[in-house]
Amino acid sequence: MGICDKISKEVSKNDSTAKNIDNYKINNITINDIPEIRRCVSKCNPLDMHTPYTYWVIANFFSECSFKISYDNKIIGFITSIKSFNNVFFIWQMAVLPGFRKMGLAQILIDTVVKVIKKQDIYSLYASIDTDNMESMHSFSKYARNKNYTLLKSGELHITDLLIKDFVENENIYELSFPSL
Repeated sequence: MGICDKISKEVSKNDSTAKNIDNYKINNITINDIPEIRRCVSKCNPLDMHTPYTYWVIANFFSECSFKISYDNKIIGFITSIKSFNNVFFIWQMAVLPGFRKMGLAQILIDTVVKVIKKQDIYSLYASIDTDNMESMHSFSKYARNKNYTLLKSGELHITDLLIKDFVENENIYELSFPSL
C-alpha cells in the first residue's frame, strides 16, 4: 500500500463527506512549492511566516523529511522537519488549511515523517508548539494516543527580539517517542 492509498483510506474513515479522495497526493516538498507553502502559512495562524530563503533551505537540504499534501494539485498542508548532525529530528512547521482540517491529514503528515525517521533507526523527534496553538497540540496528542506513542513536554522556549517591539515567542518543546520497527 502506497502513501497515497493510505491517505485515501484514512481520509475516508474520518469524513464521509470529504472531497474526492483520489485527488489527494503526498510528496516531498521542492523549491517550486515555496510560494504555495508560504500561502498556506499565511492562512494558518498562529504559524510564523518565514522568509522564502528559509523554505528554500528546507526544500534543498531537508526535503527527505519534509512533505506536502495536495488536493487538485494545490498544496493544502505540509510538514517540514530538519535533522541535526547528531541524528535529532525536529519538526519545524506543520499546517493544514482550515477547510481541510478534521480529516486526519495532520496525522498522516506526522506519520510520514515518523516512517522516515524509523528507517534511520531513530525513535524520537522534537517539536515546539506555540502555547496558543491548541490545534497543533491536539494533532500531536491525538497522534501519540492513537499510535500508543509517548509525547512528553521536555522544555519551554521564551524568546524576545530587540528589533521587533513587543515580540515574545512562547512555545513548549515536546518529544515524541516511538518504538523501533
